[in-house]
Amino acid sequence: MNQSHENTDRHVLAQQFRQTIEGLIDFSPWPFRLAYAGTVPMSHILLVYQSPKCRVRFGFSRGQYATRKDKVGEGIEDHVFYGYGRLHAPDAEDTLTISGKRCVAWHHPALLLNYLEYRDGRASLDQISAAPEVSPGKDKITHEAEARGPTTKLEVWAANIAVTWERHGPELFDVLDLQRPDLWEGYRKFRQDLWEAIKTRKFATMGERAKESIKLLSLAYDQEIT
Repeated sequence: MNQSHENTDRHVLAQQFRQTIEGLIDFSPWPFRLAYAGTVPMSHILLVYQSPKCRVRFGFSRGQYATRKDKVGEGIEDHVFYGYGRLHAPDAEDTLTISGKRCVAWHHPALLLNYLEYRDGRASLDQISAAPEVSPGKDKITHEAEARGPTTKLEVWAANIAVTWERHGPELFDVLDLQRPDLWEGYRKFRQDLWEAIKTRKFATMGERAKESIKLLSLAYDQEIT
């Protein structure tokens, strides 16, 4: 495929991805508006929606552009993902450089949900360790999302987002609000405390689900955030 055909194909995919996102997620209760639609060459398509308080970014990697192999099915399959950013988060980059230091600007939903549920980093780790079959911050949400009857993997993913916003939307978006530095500082401290607890915890007696959950929660904890 030549460059012009590839660009056209990706433009069409971006339009289709937007139609899919807006068809599966009801944005009407929330003041999000599309702020950016673009592609990362040889990687993925990005859509960024912005509200007065924060940003949410959706990504799509088609099979041949996917950057990782899923364990479900064979080979590399289409992959969707999303994350949250504050209003200064860049459209297509994951980090910002502030005073010469690279800072994480887009944040994994599981990290934020875990903070909203537990508030205390060490208490969060204790809860995960004691309940190895529970996926942190997502078990109740996933259960409610699946009860709504989605039939495809993408519909389940979108239903999870819808339930998350219904349960935690205002509280979640306030944490990301640049006008609420007090809430952001609480989230920063939670991450630091959880990271310190993870570094000193022994995992030999934990179930595999607990180990996977802690691995997820430890993403980027040793990096500054913004």
